[in-house]
Amino acid sequence: MSGWWRRGWRVIWEREAVVFGRWEMALMRLLFALVMFDAGSKLVGWARADAGSFNARWGQVEVIPPVSSFVAQPKPHGLAVVLEKVSLDLAFLGDPSMAGMVYVGFLVALGCYVIGVVLPVALGVMFFSLLLHGTFHNSQGSIHHHLQLITCVVGIQWIASLVAVCRRGGARTWLALDGSSENRLVNWTQQVIVAAYVVSALSKLIISKGGWIWDAPWFGIQLAKAVDQDYYDHLRPGTETPAWLPDWLLENPWQARGLFGPALPLEFFAFLALRNRAMGALYAMALIGFHLTVSSLMSLDFRYNVQMMLVYFVNGPFWLWWWAAGRRRRAAAYARER
Repeated sequence: MSGWWRRGWRVIWEREAVVFGRWEMALMRLLFALVMFDAGSKLVGWARADAGSFNARWGQVEVIPPVSSFVAQPKPHGLAVVLEKVSLDLAFLGDPSMAGMVYVGFLVALGCYVIGVVLPVALGVMFFSLLLHGTFHNSQGSIHHHLQLITCVVGIQWIASLVAVCRRGGARTWLALDGSSENRLVNWTQQVIVAAYVVSALSKLIISKGGWIWDAPWFGIQLAKAVDQDYYDHLRPGTETPAWLPDWLLENPWQARGLFGPALPLEFFAFLALRNRAMGALYAMALIGFHLTVSSLMSLDFRYNVQMMLVYFVNGPFWLWWWAAGRRRRAAAYARER
């Protein structure tokens, strides 16, 4: 038994310089492209308004999104504040023709990304599309965070592709990245994802002055607010939060700390997911469970975080291949022994 424990510990904890196969990275591009397609489609077409000739349909899929209902940026936020100082306004993104052209460019870039060609250009187009539209959306008076991580991931992949061009040069690198460069792109993607969780934990500690776990019972008030807000948004109960849970958290502070307190170290030590494939998959599944719990209790949208964890850390296709390859090796060894 001790040998099994040692072997299991080594598999989970031993540092591994992960090298991804070309088939893995191609599949990751395809799956992440589906995530970006969903995010980009929702971001450009916020309202289901009539966009004239730019509102085309193919079956049940809107291939050109409807025009945004936003026509100005009343509360500039982030990059919009900087652009406003140089007399640049993002309101042009609310124009139906502009929305259609941006979305067509986004889809073309997405297709290039899936194929794996001209990544420095394709990733740049997608990054600025997400960044500018997200900034415009956040400049309407309310801040949304569910697209921050996906935009950061696209941004770091764009930077990784540019680094590959600077290091290797030549038209061939612009056309398609070699294996080592694309491995770097995936590794940097993983680092950005875990860094987002570490920063989240640090911000909790800084804002709460180190008392985040101690203040966990007050989470019941936030749950009550989330339930009421969701009800008034839809005029029907929308969260899965039991009606008794907010009061129970306030009345049982130590149980509340034990229930929600582990979320802080889970985020803070997210960098452990970078040790090796096995640790990355296990840690990602723990974070996915955390996200699904918070989503069900507070009606918060973490779908893109969950999807990126599945693509870049859980990496189910690799483990299926690993299991099948192990079976083949064992069968071959058994055949030789006979």
